[in-house]
Amino acid sequence: MNDLEELYSKSSFDTSKENPMTVQLDEVFKKKLGFLGTFQQVMGVLAIIYGAFLCIGIFTAIVGVPVILVGIKVFKSGGAYKDALMNSSGEDLKRGLCELSDASKIYLVLLIIGIVVSVIICIFFMGAMIAALSQPDYYY
Repeated sequence: MNDLEELYSKSSFDTSKENPMTVQLDEVFKKKLGFLGTFQQVMGVLAIIYGAFLCIGIFTAIVGVPVILVGIKVFKSGGAYKDALMNSSGEDLKRGLCELSDASKIYLVLLIIGIVVSVIICIFFMGAMIAALSQPDYYY
């Protein structure tokens, strides 16, 4: 048995329905979850506004629409956290985490696409500069 299998065999994680995960709702956790809910709602509204500004342009709307979707999901996640505090409901907390996970996936795809496009643009402009500087009649 290798080290990884040994680690998993000794692990105390049980994902079955008979042993559900519990969370203590002490005052510090309630305060932190309340702040997190408010923060996510504010960030969601700001992302929606930013996405709306991006949708003004034709090409930038390609980025604007997913940014709006991320903003909506983050806003819903913050609302679910606040609902979980008011109702002491694990289902609301679960819903909030799922919404945030979905928003993170969309954001990750946007981030990867943005990095790839930026690298391609940099390579294109560097190639254009090298081509322009390598002209024999170019004075610099």
